[in-house]
Amino acid sequence: MDDGYTPQAMWWSVGMTLTGHAGGRRCPQCRPDGCAQLAWAIRQREAGRPLSPVPVLLAGARP
Repeated sequence: MDDGYTPQAMWWSVGMTLTGHAGGRRCPQCRPDGCAQLAWAIRQREAGRPLSPVPVLLAGARP
């Protein structure tokens, strides 16, 4: 079983997030003022090291 918080799993998530937003597509976390999940993926790529997605996931759960 692959742990979702391993560096490999987080890089996979970054790739899927960026692909999922390509061409103007949106996800359930997208808001008129931006997307926290997409911002996380971009920061992950820029940092070049794994950053925990937990704060982003929790923020997306807010009504």
